[in-house]
Amino acid sequence: MFAFSAFFSIPQAVTGLNRDTKKIRKAVFLGLMNNLVLIIVITLCSLISSGEVTKMAMIGWSKGIGAWAQVVGSVFMVLAMLTTYWSISLALGDIVQEQMKWGRKACWVAATVPSLLLTFLPIAGFMEFMRLAGGLIAILVAILVVPAYRKASGEEGESMLGRFGTTGMQILIMIAYILMAVGNVVSV
Repeated sequence: MFAFSAFFSIPQAVTGLNRDTKKIRKAVFLGLMNNLVLIIVITLCSLISSGEVTKMAMIGWSKGIGAWAQVVGSVFMVLAMLTTYWSISLALGDIVQEQMKWGRKACWVAATVPSLLLTFLPIAGFMEFMRLAGGLIAILVAILVVPAYRKASGEEGESMLGRFGTTGMQILIMIAYILMAVGNVVSV
């Protein structure tokens, strides 16, 4: 879920790269490839080193290669969650700012505080909360991203997606997000 929510930081990348299409394509590609490589490495290492299937991959991994891996893995997971949360909160703050015309800090607080408060409510355990949040986000993305792209692609300028922006690819993306939503709510 965290890896695929990285696209929320694309508007900041576009602004930071001065709308240079080549640099934006390269940054998005490298960002997604970095996520893919990390996910594959962590998954393979967890499967190879763990004698049993555990709820958290890092727990099985650390049992297989030593307690130091649990410390390093925990730090990595916290940093991954913080950076993802940070980029998403900044992107949502920008969206609120565009719609409400408030100051940047007020918009960031408005976009960040509600979700932060939800984490402190005793609704469920962390993993159940993440599953539910991942499913809801996947449904929202499946419903909103493709129509937003279709609307934006009708505006002036060249599409950065090229052949990856076709109707077939858009349908495939919606199906993938719906499958991700289903996978997040189905217990394993």
